[in-house]
Amino acid sequence: MNLALSGSAFALSHGPDELSGMQFAAPHAVGFEIPDLGRMAAHRFSFLGLGAVSWLTMARIVRGQVLSLRTRAFVEASRALGAGGGWIIFRHIIPTPPMASWGSRISEAVFQINPIGINWWLIVFPGGALSATLVALNFVGDGLRDAWNVKVR
Repeated sequence: MNLALSGSAFALSHGPDELSGMQFAAPHAVGFEIPDLGRMAAHRFSFLGLGAVSWLTMARIVRGQVLSLRTRAFVEASRALGAGGGWIIFRHIIPTPPMASWGSRISEAVFQINPIGINWWLIVFPGGALSATLVALNFVGDGLRDAWNVKVR
């Protein structure tokens, strides 16, 4: 019984890492060659291929962070108080790993600015998305205020 539990814990611990490792190797093994499918189909194929492997680096970072957090004192204290695995994951582990956001992308892009070459797209696109979202939310807030304000009617 104990051996079965330790084997399943090993599979749960190392399974996602092995999957991402195989996906890391797959594009390099096939050379990312796009068959002659026509222009639009080739673009879709390349977007799907890039999307399939672009999450792998962040997955490894988050996995390493989670593995280091599970031995920290606040997780052990929660476990000692009788909290279940789901409670610990959603209450203590998920809020702590790094999350990508538009603000963090802009912050990382600032460090990429140098006199040799400026990668302007690293700042413009996340900044534009952030600005457009804030303006849209401002319009939604104004519309809700106008719709719910009885003094205006």
